[in-house]
Amino acid sequence: MNQLAVTFQFVDGIKWSDGQPVKMEDAQLAYKNDCDKESGAVSYTACDQMLKVDFVSDTQYTITFKPGLTPPAYMTHVLGWYPAHQMIGSGPYKGKLLKDVPAKEWPSLKEITETPLATGPYILKEWKKGQSMTFESNPNWYGTKPATPKLVIKFIDPANAEAQLIAGEVDFIGNETLTAKTEPLAKAEKDGKV
Repeated sequence: MNQLAVTFQFVDGIKWSDGQPVKMEDAQLAYKNDCDKESGAVSYTACDQMLKVDFVSDTQYTITFKPGLTPPAYMTHVLGWYPAHQMIGSGPYKGKLLKDVPAKEWPSLKEITETPLATGPYILKEWKKGQSMTFESNPNWYGTKPATPKLVIKFIDPANAEAQLIAGEVDFIGNETLTAKTEPLAKAEKDGKV
């Protein structure tokens, strides 16, 4: 039988938002926890398709799929990573590293649910639950610095969305909220307000 093996290679220099470099143990932790049947994940389909994962370095690993199995979206089986070095600051796991906390306990960790470390272009700076989330440019982002250094995502009542857009209280509203162009919105667009 044919057996597919895919090697994922990442660029050097990826760091967590706290400045620590992404390491092999971060990818190993992602594989361990995401495939842990106790973690409470919705699906283990990707994990069930894998025969093994060989971690080669901080920037490379190879996934070998079960013999005869070639998932059509095999290139999306990227494991990602979790900050194995992150210290837990409160609760029953205070003082432990994230890698030492069982996957089923992660939903109870503020470090996972409210103040996660990031490797992307933005980091979560403030979260006013039910109101807004503020993201700022990640100083440790390895790519091109984002053109917009700060993003604020507001959770607004759809009934007030159009009025807030016209008043300039929000800059963008998705089409899932504004489903039609109303007369006031058309007028605001004509007047250059939106």
